[in-house]
Amino acid sequence: MRRPRVLTPEESVQQIGSLKLDRKSFTVTLNGVNIMLTPKDRSLIFFLAEHTNQLFDREQLIEHVWGLDYDGSDRAVDLAIKRIRQAPVNWPSSEGEIKTMRGLGTSSMSIIHRRRISIRAYWTSRYLITLVIGLVIIGLFAA
Repeated sequence: MRRPRVLTPEESVQQIGSLKLDRKSFTVTLNGVNIMLTPKDRSLIFFLAEHTNQLFDREQLIEHVWGLDYDGSDRAVDLAIKRIRQAPVNWPSSEGEIKTMRGLGTSSMSIIHRRRISIRAYWTSRYLITLVIGLVIIGLFAA
């Protein structure tokens, strides 16, 4: 018999930008405002958030979220994704989005979590790139 996994406080809440997913209370909030979703839609968004930047086709999502004994249409996944996309109206796409990748057999979906790069990291990377290019040029002229 498998025992349910007990979540630690750090694991029970996941923050994706201003979107907050609380597994303990099974709630989704955006900027502190509760987003009304059906239980299956919440299960789907929790599953996608747990596996950010990974692609899943319809069959995989049905297996993991709806269960192996699901007998309905695979279009239930499309409808659930549509409802989830419409629910957090003010969630900026710069913080993350549910992306559908067409042409990979069937359409595949994942939450793409975008992290903002800090100004310091941006300029540090630009400085390093300029430094490397400069060293390469100096090496070419020295040879």
